[in-house]
Amino acid sequence: MLSYRLAPLLVFDWQLLQNRSNRKKFLTMNIMSAVGSYAPLSTVGAVITIVTTVAPLIMFATMFGYSRDLEREADLKGIDMMISAEYPPEEMVQVMKLLDKDIEGENVRLFYNDHPSLDERIKYLSSYLGARADKVTAQMELNRERAGYFQAVLPVMRHDIQLSINAGRFRSAVYLAQRLVDFRPDSENLFWFAEAYRTLGPRPPQLSERELTNSAKKDAAKKRQKRTMEEEERDLLATPAGKENWQQHQQKAEELYLRALNTENPLPASHRGLAMLYEKLGRANDAVVEYKKYIDLSPSSPDRERILRRIEGLRRN
Repeated sequence: MLSYRLAPLLVFDWQLLQNRSNRKKFLTMNIMSAVGSYAPLSTVGAVITIVTTVAPLIMFATMFGYSRDLEREADLKGIDMMISAEYPPEEMVQVMKLLDKDIEGENVRLFYNDHPSLDERIKYLSSYLGARADKVTAQMELNRERAGYFQAVLPVMRHDIQLSINAGRFRSAVYLAQRLVDFRPDSENLFWFAEAYRTLGPRPPQLSERELTNSAKKDAAKKRQKRTMEEEERDLLATPAGKENWQQHQQKAEELYLRALNTENPLPASHRGLAMLYEKLGRANDAVVEYKKYIDLSPSSPDRERILRRIEGLRRN
């Protein structure tokens, strides 16, 4: 069995080779730049100037291309090490697929990267894995480790959902919350799932293939810089698709809040979320009832005064 102690040595060797190669290329670039700066203004000098201008681009391309080859080699070596360690090697492919998810349509693909593209890595890893007759699948052990991992990162994932909502990355919030509920459909996880759907509003839960093209993602990035989230929501609600999405997501959120409140040890914040939902739907009386339940169950909550003002406003209207 390949010892885990070899892993740092393999990484060190890889970095040493790459750094040595890169230093030589940088030295060559510096020499050519120096020659170009002192070249006379003649035909030869013009040629040298052009070469010294293009040379850095060529050098960087060779450096990044070399990195891509090493990355591929490291990926395949990782499969071998996982098999030797009797850990399901298929999980490496699953990680690549997870990284390749472009939930918000933000990953603009450049014409050249120092890593192979994720879909390319998924293909060659799947091919290499399929050719290995000695692969193992320890599903029971994997499920046990996955459960332990989720238990350890629950607070972090819930915090990430809140951060995603605050940043307007509502599809990411839905995705993260879905994973939590799949792991454990308790009161708090259901609450965050409901929050994610409530704030998703009129936006589609998934982007279409057209919206995931490079040109569409660039246009969307420009629009995000020019519009607030409220303006985006207003524009979407003016469309039939936006209205339908909004209705479906609010209904889904209400169902999730009610499920959360019907579990053991319900989270008081679910009453607040349900109240905010009802307020948005124009159901003022229902909103007041839920806000009061939240205040009664959380008398020392930091947002108590703000909630009381909302209750007063709803009663006046």
